[in-house]
Amino acid sequence: MENYPQNDQTSIAKKWYEDNGKPFPLDWKKAQLINGNKSTTLVVPLQDGTILGWGYSMQQNLIFTIEENKVASANKVSLFADTRTVAEFSEQTISNFVKKQVYRGEELGKVYYMVYDLNDTLLYSQSLDSSGLKMVNLQLKTKDADTNVNKENSKPDTSKNIPVVCSEWYLVQYYDDGTEYWTYLYTTCSGTATGGGGGGGNHGGGSGGTSSTSFVAAAPITTIDIQERLKCFNNVVNDANTKYKVTLNAHRIDLNSDKPGHAFLTIEKSNGTQLQRLSYGFYPQSGPSAATMLPVTSAMGEESSDYKRKSDARYSLSVTKAQFDAIISQSIALSKVPYDLNDNNCTHYAT
Repeated sequence: MENYPQNDQTSIAKKWYEDNGKPFPLDWKKAQLINGNKSTTLVVPLQDGTILGWGYSMQQNLIFTIEENKVASANKVSLFADTRTVAEFSEQTISNFVKKQVYRGEELGKVYYMVYDLNDTLLYSQSLDSSGLKMVNLQLKTKDADTNVNKENSKPDTSKNIPVVCSEWYLVQYYDDGTEYWTYLYTTCSGTATGGGGGGGNHGGGSGGTSSTSFVAAAPITTIDIQERLKCFNNVVNDANTKYKVTLNAHRIDLNSDKPGHAFLTIEKSNGTQLQRLSYGFYPQSGPSAATMLPVTSAMGEESSDYKRKSDARYSLSVTKAQFDAIISQSIALSKVPYDLNDNNCTHYAT
């Protein structure tokens, strides 16, 4: 049974999408319908299309313009903004783009949009800030964070695993005077080196490396039973004065050490002088085993026991009791899933 919103516009867009070869994997259950005077716009996020970085983040959508019961056009639109805007106001930022609204709330900050055709070719880019919506020259660029490739070997030994290669992604704005401005987004890694793997994952604070020729995946300093440890929050009473808070933390990769980057959660519950706080993250039970890039036994770690652990960037949000309880339930459920450096690492868990 399909669980995406059922309406005429969705059905029209989905049929067109299937007829055109399903160019991008879409998360139909999160589709957003925006009605206009002469057309209707359906915004459908790409699956795994939201990538949270330390400062800036990206969200990718496929936007269908529907006129007279048929799809008039469809484009992939990537929006870039600070992490808080992407996490809390993504629907508003994409609505502003669709409606071409000059006004934007102060909470949005500066937002960038890059528009692509179905072949993923960049068509144009725009920015929206207090001065309004305007055309800008943007590109996504990468810089190698660590290649670990023997460039002198023109015929690599295919019997060996491919070295892990990490790239830092940047949003680059080019100006008419020839200058350019680079904004760091996130780091991605690929490869199958048996010498190790990133401890954190592919996106937004996930991967780590060393100054040698291998990567090291880290097991937790202190392994905890997350279900038991989370019971500490029962010691704080629940009433109208109780406050709940969740923080997403990113420990940025240091390429000059053997410490991988990491993403982890901090949750808090307080009432007057009563306070309970816990920082915890998702790990492989054994660091070297994760380097196989295959699912391995996972473990939960308490971050406060690692004196080298840092929160280079963080995003905090006050939540309701129901949301806090849901975070606890989800934290327990996801802790039982195997660790996979590619598809289920610390970043996937934390976000």
